[in-house]
Amino acid sequence: AVVSTQSTGMKGRSKADIFSQHATYNDTFLSSHISGNPLRFTILRSPISQFVSAYSFFNKTKHYPSDSFEGSVKEFLAAHPGYLSNTWFCKNCQNLVNSNAIDMGFSLEGYVKSGDPEEFLTEFIETADRTWDLVLITEYFDLSLVLLRRRLCLDTRDILYLKSLERVRRETVEEPYTLARIGEMQRIDMALYEHFNATFWREVEREDGIFEELKEFQRLNTAAQGFCVQGSKEGHYGTYANVLAEEA
Repeated sequence: AVVSTQSTGMKGRSKADIFSQHATYNDTFLSSHISGNPLRFTILRSPISQFVSAYSFFNKTKHYPSDSFEGSVKEFLAAHPGYLSNTWFCKNCQNLVNSNAIDMGFSLEGYVKSGDPEEFLTEFIETADRTWDLVLITEYFDLSLVLLRRRLCLDTRDILYLKSLERVRRETVEEPYTLARIGEMQRIDMALYEHFNATFWREVEREDGIFEELKEFQRLNTAAQGFCVQGSKEGHYGTYANVLAEEA
C-alpha cells in the first residue's frame, strides 16, 4: 500500500492519496499518480509456508497429480530443474514462486541474465530497503498492525479485522528435503524475507510499550471478532463499537 501524507482533495481526480491493490510495484507509475510524499508499506510471509498455502489455494495439484499433496509438490519441483539457473520461465508458477519479490518489482529475467545473480539480488534488496518505509511480517500479523497503527497515527478500531478465505484443509509438507527444495526454489523470496524480518524487529525494538499495546489490541480484536461472528450467525449486522467501550 502507498499512503500519501498530503491530501489533495482529489480535485479533478488527477492524483490519489491511497493506492492499495494487488499489483507489481512500479515506482515511476506510483510517483506520478500519488500525491505528496507517500508512505510505502507492504507485508511479507515466510516463503515456504506461503508456497504450501498457495499450492493448495490455487489447486496446483490438478497440474501435478499424485497420491498425496506432498507427492504433488515433489512432482512440481521435479518439473522445474533449471529454474533461475538457466531460465526464468516457470510453468504454473504464477502466484506461487518468488511472488513476493515479483510483486515488489524484482525482474527474474534480469536476475538470470545478469552474469552475477547474487550481486543483482543484493542490489535489489538494497533498493527495496530504501524504497519501502515499512515492511510487515505475516507471522507477526497482530504486532505488524500495531506497528502500522503507530506509523499512520490510526485509532485502534481502524486495525480490527476478521479472517477470511482461511484454509479449511491444512495440507502439509513434512519431509526436510522437500522443504529445503522449496526454499531453494523460493531463494529470492527467502533472501527478501530474511532481510525484512530483521528490519521489522529493529523497528519493533524502538517502540516503547508496544507489547503492552499488542496484548490490549488482541483482547479487543478477539471481542470484536466474537461479536461480528455471532451477529452474522443470528442473521443481522450490527456494530462492534460496544466492544471498544471502557467496560468491554
